[in-house]
Amino acid sequence: MGRRVVDLVEKPNEAPTIAAVYHKMGDLVTHNADQQFGGAFVITPPGGGSLESLFICDPDPIIYWAALKSIVEQQLNAIEHAEINMRGRR
Repeated sequence: MGRRVVDLVEKPNEAPTIAAVYHKMGDLVTHNADQQFGGAFVITPPGGGSLESLFICDPDPIIYWAALKSIVEQQLNAIEHAEINMRGRR
């Protein structure tokens, strides 16, 4: 966690880009205020990119957390496979 803070200090030009993703989600939530809110998340991992989702459905904590868990597991699997491939190429 501390490394990400340092990254933003060393590369302050990234901070507005990261903040924009959160602002965009806030705008989406506001825009869909008349819909059922089933949850939302924004994940900005170190190294760039973001994962964003707005659930417009009946609020169901099981669906929300299961979807988030699945997305995180997919990302971890992708990282693991990339590391295995890198080790195999050495």
